[in-house]
Parts: sequence; C-alpha cells; structure tokens
Amino acid sequence: MLGTSFFLNSFSYDFEKKKNIDIVVTSADSIVKIQIPVKEKETKPNNDIIYYWYTNNRIYSNKGGYSGKLLGGYYNVYDKEGRLVCSGTLNKGCRVGEWKYWDKSGMLTKTETWKKGLLDGWVYQYDNSGILIQKTEYDDGVKDGKEITFTSVGSTTVKYKNGKEIPAKVKEVRKPKEKAPAKVKEPKKEKVTKEPKKTETKKENSTQKKDIPPKNTEKPKKTNTEQNNKK
Repeated sequence: MLGTSFFLNSFSYDFEKKKNIDIVVTSADSIVKIQIPVKEKETKPNNDIIYYWYTNNRIYSNKGGYSGKLLGGYYNVYDKEGRLVCSGTLNKGCRVGEWKYWDKSGMLTKTETWKKGLLDGWVYQYDNSGILIQKTEYDDGVKDGKEITFTSVGSTTVKYKNGKEIPAKVKEVRKPKEKAPAKVKEPKKEKVTKEPKKTETKKENSTQKKDIPPKNTEKPKKTNTEQNNKK
C-alpha cells in the first residue's frame, strides 16, 4: 500500500502479556488489522525493500526507509463490508511468508511468497473463476526461472535469469536427407539343372556287344572238288 495511509480508530494492548500491540485502523473503504512489536530493535533499511510502519495514528509504507514503529505480525485488510481482501505477515516492517489476495466475491486472485521483503518463490494468479492463469518463479525480488501462462488451448513458458528474459532457442529445421535411388535388383537366374549321366545307354551298348557273335578266325576247310580243280 505504497503512498497510502489510514487513520487509527482504536487499539488495545497489554505490555506484560503480549509481545505485540494489536491495532485496528479504519478508513472510508477499508479496515486494517495489524500488530506492532512491543520491543523492536532499530533496523537498517534496504533501498530495495518496502517497509510498513506506524506513527501518529497512521500506517505508512515507504521503499528504502521508515520513520516510526515498524509493523510486525499479522496484516489483514477488509473492505467496508468486512470481507477479507488481503492477508499476510510482516517482520520488521517487511513482508514475509505467504500473502493472499481476494476479490469482492471472495475468489482468490493471487498468492505470493516473500522473504525479507522480497518476492522469493512462486507467484500464482487466478481469474475471476478461481482458475490458475499464470505462475511465475522469483528469487531475491526478481523473476528467475519459469513463467507459465495458461490458456484454454494450452500453455506457454518464458524463462528468466536474474530478472531478464532468456530468448527462446529457435530450432533449426533440418532438411530431410535425399535418399539415394533404390537399386533395382536383377531377377535371379534360374538354375540350370544338369541332366543325369546316361548310365543305361552304356549298359545297353555293353549288352549289344555281348549279343554280337564272335568272329570265326578259323579258315574254312577246302572241299574235295576245290582240291581236284587245282590239280
């Protein structure tokens, strides 16, 4: 609530029993319930942190400084109808832990995680229906990590490092390698079957030879008539 202030309506405390003073601050459109530590050591302000402090029946917030009692304990804000719109915790004037925010209908709109006055962790944001629409990761008060935005068709992610957006890597579209023409396989040559050796013909020849009668080598004897004629 930087640059705003609230008028003190009433407060009560018991120094002996309580460590914090409970204070209720009212204005035309809101009610703020806060606590102030009874004993608080002086804190050296950090220029990057917003401090919540109280003085002269008012609550102030300044970045990098304060001039009054630093708030410590719960910090709850209500609208004029008494509906809770903001709830968190302060320590030495700094926001710590989980902080939540609601709209007038009571729907959660945002949750934050703080550490020593700086956002540290995830921040979740919701739409009017309570549906998560974005979550962002912080470290030491700056975006560091992923920021995911959800839509009805999907989600997109942006990455950050030390508060700076990391450019998305453009994937190179590789051209498909041209395939070499497929080799046409020649049809396999039909195997020529060798004819079996003719064994029967040899046998036939051998039998034929056996059937031929042997030649008569003996000379025929001369008859008597042939002998008389020679004489």
